[in-house]
Amino acid sequence: MYRLTYFLLVVCCCSCGNEGTPPPPTSDTEVAGPGLSSEAGDANAQRSFAQQRVDRVDRMYLEGRLRCDTIRYDCAGQERGGVFTRCYLGDDLVKADHLATPPQPTLVYTEVYYLEDGEVYFAALASDPPTEQGSSLPTLETRYYYEGKLIEQTGPELRGALGPQTVLQVGKQGSYSCD
Repeated sequence: MYRLTYFLLVVCCCSCGNEGTPPPPTSDTEVAGPGLSSEAGDANAQRSFAQQRVDRVDRMYLEGRLRCDTIRYDCAGQERGGVFTRCYLGDDLVKADHLATPPQPTLVYTEVYYLEDGEVYFAALASDPPTEQGSSLPTLETRYYYEGKLIEQTGPELRGALGPQTVLQVGKQGSYSCD
């Protein structure tokens, strides 16, 4: 339940964006930052290190220390579209997400990636499960990475995500094509 609550908080924060006047420059340019050790010898320590960085980025977002922008898109001739949100610390992309609309049962509709030095260290994906009666809670998958390698995946493997490469490419190009 904690992960679902946390994920929903992350999604809400990501989807709102931080538009308007960018925050003043910050001297912290590394996500790891002071007090977080990157020396992680086993999978538990590596996962803990990733989670500490996620928490730090989310804290900086809530404090208004990240510069965020959004890219909206509509797929011509289809009843779907979405929003990409990119958040930066200085010039470094530290968080990127994609929210597809409308959500389609069993397909990923939200994907959030946390990055440092262009490398993903945490991903959270959510999809609506097929429902027979009314709505139910989304299905959640999380992925922890360390030095570019997947170290832990929780929840069922979800289908339909654009994936980190596409989300990052949209971040570089500033646009998305539904093709």
